[in-house]
Amino acid sequence: GTWAEALRSDAATGMVTVPRVSGRTVLSAPRIYYVDPVLGSDANDGLGAGASGFASLARALEVVQGLNANGHSVTVQLADGTHAVSAPLVYDAGVSGQAQVTLQGNVAAPTQVVLDGAGTVVQVVAGHLALRGVQVQSASTTAPAIEVRNRSTLSVEAVDFGAAPAGHIKVVSAHLYLTGDYSISGSADAHIALDLGAVAEMQGGTVSLSGTPDFPTAFFVSASCSAAGLIGVTYTGSATGPRYLAATNGTIDTSGGGTDYLPGDVGGSKNQGGRYV
Repeated sequence: GTWAEALRSDAATGMVTVPRVSGRTVLSAPRIYYVDPVLGSDANDGLGAGASGFASLARALEVVQGLNANGHSVTVQLADGTHAVSAPLVYDAGVSGQAQVTLQGNVAAPTQVVLDGAGTVVQVVAGHLALRGVQVQSASTTAPAIEVRNRSTLSVEAVDFGAAPAGHIKVVSAHLYLTGDYSISGSADAHIALDLGAVAEMQGGTVSLSGTPDFPTAFFVSASCSAAGLIGVTYTGSATGPRYLAATNGTIDTSGGGTDYLPGDVGGSKNQGGRYV
């Protein structure tokens, strides 16, 4: 008969492992999937660049979320160009055996890889997703470009935030890590909005603004017991709109950066127990 290994016991240590989990592909090394909307096809396996890659990021995420990464890194590499997102790219099943999956474009020139959506572009509701080397923009007036919910985690580095009328990033009961330099080139209702116990952290690094983007609600919002730690961050360029809004016991800690620390041309505000320090 044909046998499939279900349990393995190490003779030296007695440790028992399960090589095969619910039919998932078990990785034995780091893996990269490629997405090229011009040359690729969703009928491919996505394991090569160009014509061997997937055509859509949605297909790549579907495949990735079916893996058992077995402790190895998983990267989805996006080709230069515009990746049209007609429906939210939902990351809702953290990859088995791996803490983080990375969606990566052109880290040296993020604006060369554009994620362009009519609504929410990326929605993270489980696990840990990292976003690097892309420009994110949305035409929606009702949905933020990026949404993080349900105790999930998003890491952001080398990303350019283009126009997103309803907001760049909304974090609800989840965690946002701003792990490196990034830029802002488009207006949004708010750059980052935290709600219902959300947490955002950035230590060091530079946020570069170009074109004087406008943030009518505030550049940074922390509400409903949310907390932000923005320590030693350098902001370059200028913006219009309120600098911050701390509401309903939300806090924004700039480690003494002062009331003019965040971008904007209008002073920030606090209400209902909100704190800005």
